[in-house]
Amino acid sequence: MMLRRNVRLGLACLLVSLLAPAAQAAEPADHPLVGRYAGSELLKYRHTAFDEYLLALGPLKGGEYEDARRIEGEVTWIGYRNPGERSTLEIFRNYEQKLADGGFETLWKCERMEACGGRRFGSALFDRDPEQYLHAGDSSPDESLRHLAAKKSTPEGDVYAQITVYDNGYGPWTRVRVIETEAMDTGQIEVIKADEMAAQIESQGSVSLYGIYFDTDSAKIKPESKPTLDEIAKLLESNPDLELLVVGHTDNQGPFDYNIDLSKRRAGAVAEALTSDYGIDRGRLKPWGVGFTAPAATNATEEGRAKNRRVELVQR
Repeated sequence: MMLRRNVRLGLACLLVSLLAPAAQAAEPADHPLVGRYAGSELLKYRHTAFDEYLLALGPLKGGEYEDARRIEGEVTWIGYRNPGERSTLEIFRNYEQKLADGGFETLWKCERMEACGGRRFGSALFDRDPEQYLHAGDSSPDESLRHLAAKKSTPEGDVYAQITVYDNGYGPWTRVRVIETEAMDTGQIEVIKADEMAAQIESQGSVSLYGIYFDTDSAKIKPESKPTLDEIAKLLESNPDLELLVVGHTDNQGPFDYNIDLSKRRAGAVAEALTSDYGIDRGRLKPWGVGFTAPAATNATEEGRAKNRRVELVQR
């Protein structure tokens, strides 16, 4: 028993030593709208100016969330080690009260592992976390896991908060995710002209496009995508024998099957727009979705994930 305790304590110290340097390098701080439970230690931190996050709004069933929403905006990830003498229930109730007092509305919550969707819930929740280290669903006692998603509307935009509290055998931990929906910097993507697309397809067999935008968590194409769609149409009109695979790509945020489906629907929306708005023969276009199976860059950074979210035209 003493040996087992020493091993567990040693592992806990190792986790702290591994996690702390990354947090310090990122200059971590509590999120002002959420805060931290008294006596907790901040061990994990990540902030991105503009990214997307899949917010779980229902239990995990068959490897997928029953309901979820993909949110875009300023994203903050924080992980805390809470005081060992405090229960996950006490910590969770304090966060609930803090959010309610701050004007947040609870969108969904679950308490206990079974209500959240089983032991894989925690893994699905944290597997795509860029600062992920522990798997709550694989190591938490059933009765300890508590989770909520909440929303607050402000004049500057909506703010979403996700709180997960659990005990992994080394005491209670809290994971905080805050997504602030604000407009990203626009005008940063240069539209690839039709002749440039043709040249890349001829030399490489494909061309990646970053000028097609979609509404959050949907396949609805935004109006600012028109310049790129115009150029694709010109490409096809100038090359009447050209047939294309229209391939949708995502980053690795969210479950695998969800991203496959989303990328396929988005590719289909591009093909449909070219057919209905530009009169392109539908038989020349084959939409396909590969999710995050063919990354163009690492998914470990904001810049890499942005590069992976794209539409690719591949010569058939």
